[in-house]
Amino acid sequence: MYQKGPVKITLSGMIRWIFGLCFIVIALGMIIVHEYLSAVFMLMVVFVAFPPISNLIESELNISVSGTMRFLLALILLVGSFAVEPNCSSSAITNAQILLGFHSIT
Repeated sequence: MYQKGPVKITLSGMIRWIFGLCFIVIALGMIIVHEYLSAVFMLMVVFVAFPPISNLIESELNISVSGTMRFLLALILLVGSFAVEPNCSSSAITNAQILLGFHSIT
């Protein structure tokens, strides 16, 4: 019978689990508030960051992704998620401009 070796717990593995779970919760929240395109990008981050999913994808595709490449890919997907979010409030920008002394005449 096949026996598994001891489980190796690393700091990077723990960080991937923590961030992966956080991104799953964020993606579910985006689905609840009907921001579907942002949720798709966030779920792609989950596919990259969450160890059970990313390990399954890597084994099926027979590839190995380094930690640096994984980080850069997750960062690019996060930027994409924020870029397609439709609820950008311009009132925060206006308030910041007023506080800094930039007044617009409208």
